[in-house]
Amino acid sequence: MASSPTGWLARFQTAEERETKQPGRLAPVTRWDENGLALIVDEAAGRLVPAREFDNFVALVPGDRPVVAALPAAGWRAVYAQDGGQPDYVEDLVGWAVHDNGYATPIAADPELMIGEPLTTTSPANAVRLLPPVPGSHAHPVNPGPPVD
Repeated sequence: MASSPTGWLARFQTAEERETKQPGRLAPVTRWDENGLALIVDEAAGRLVPAREFDNFVALVPGDRPVVAALPAAGWRAVYAQDGGQPDYVEDLVGWAVHDNGYATPIAADPELMIGEPLTTTSPANAVRLLPPVPGSHAHPVNPGPPVD
């Protein structure tokens, strides 16, 4: 899903998209005006306009919050349920995407594409749970002990 500085997206659908149950298009809500209306960029006019001024405006929907930092996920793992009674698949996380509201999203690696993918409750569909680092494993930082004078 797209992100927005406000955390909200304006959803637009044509009549054909509504009939065929297509998702339509999302536009980030850039800010709110003094009356509380959601403002989006009108690219053709080159200015901010209320989203509801467009005929195909449907609703406001929550979007992903902007990522403001990334943290390592040393030792954290994602567990995926497998179909057909096969054992669960466990994969190391590569990091945490920290959003502007303080929430963090785990990032799992795709070994074939060599990229990180945000892990959500709907993507991938078979992600069932997260496992914290095992105490005493190499993933934990070593306690340096008391300060030395």
